[in-house]
Amino acid sequence: MQQGHSVSGHILIVEIDHKKVGFIVDRVEDVVVIEKNSVQSAQNLIELPLPVIEGVFRYKDRLILLLYLERLFTEAVRNLITEAAQQQGG
Repeated sequence: MQQGHSVSGHILIVEIDHKKVGFIVDRVEDVVVIEKNSVQSAQNLIELPLPVIEGVFRYKDRLILLLYLERLFTEAVRNLITEAAQQQGG
């Protein structure tokens, strides 16, 4: 990080390829536990195939997209995550 820049927000911890990774996010509105059977396919909502969308579910009055995080990153980035985890003893 460059000197003079600060990080504001929150850190969202997720698991990618069995490794914990932190994302800096502006805000987190809610944390919910969902049942697997409440997740629906996104194929009926999106015309183009988007491999990063794992499914959708309704929460309150919203439609929430579930992302397949491993597909958001290239193999090179996932390898960097693995290397960083190994250096940290994970």
